[in-house]
Order: sequence, then structure tokens, then C-alpha cells
Amino acid sequence: WFLPLLFLVVFFYRKPLWNLVKRLPLFNLIELKRIQERSTEFVAVYEMLQSAGYVDSEIVAEAMQATRGEKRAVYQRVYAHLAKSEMLADALDAEDWDESLIDAMQVFNEVDADQQQFILASVKDTLHLKSVHTSRQISKYLSRIGFALMILAATVAVLGFYLPLAGAASNVTV
Repeated sequence: WFLPLLFLVVFFYRKPLWNLVKRLPLFNLIELKRIQERSTEFVAVYEMLQSAGYVDSEIVAEAMQATRGEKRAVYQRVYAHLAKSEMLADALDAEDWDESLIDAMQVFNEVDADQQQFILASVKDTLHLKSVHTSRQISKYLSRIGFALMILAATVAVLGFYLPLAGAASNVTV
């Protein structure tokens, strides 16, 4: 009965619990990966809709309507900033978006269309490389945890097998 209760508590308090653990060593990499994936998705949507003639607020509104949950809340915050006539780069919060995306959006509206496409392609490549690097870091971290668990399992197996034999051998008289 303990595990179902623990599961229910974690399920209902997952957002505050995530806010507590997302600064811990493995979880900060997972949070970074989520930010990079959100940024990559945004760049892909932004590139497609911007080439179709949409403006920033319309692009964010479309992305907001297409998502739900935490992503929708992030897009709602960006849309609220855009509704106050702020630039897109100012609306992107560093806690929710990758720095390379924020930096690119600061100069995005100051260049011509060809340079805008170059900036979007560069940001897409940068985010992809960052995502690969973060995935490798997560993989390395999980490999170390797996290796430690394997050694622990071998140690416990040895202790569980040989300690009873040693105890039985000490009771045997010749």
C-alpha cells in the first residue's frame, strides 16, 4: 500500500516536486534537455510560419493553441509579453528558453529575409548540437549509475551466497 500512496503523492505534486529536484545533478541535465527540445520545436514552427507571413504574436498564438500543459503556460507567458508590445527576444525568459535562441531573436528583426533564414538555420544547428551534447551527458551519467548498481548487485549476491556458507562451515565439526 506504500507504493500506490507514494505514486499518488508524486502524481498530484509533480510540478512543485519537479521545481525542487530540477537543480540536482541528473535532473538539471533533464531540465536542460527539455528546454533545448522546446526551443528546437519553437524554431521549427517559427521558421515555417514566419516564411508563410505570420508575425511574432500570431506565431506564438498558433504554438500556444497547438500545445497544452506546461508548454502552453510557457507560450502564454511569451504571448502576454508580446501583447504588451515587447520584442520577442525580451519575451523569451532564460529559464524557459535556450540562450542561443534568445540571442538570435535579439537581432532577428534588424536583418533582411536572407539573413533571417541564415539565423534560423544556425540556431537550429546550434540547438541540435547542444541537444546531442546534453544527451551524451545524460547517457554518461546513467551509465555510471548503472555500473554502480551492477557492482552493488554483485556485492550483495556474493554476500548473500557466501555468508550462509561460511556460517554453515563454522558449525561443522570434524
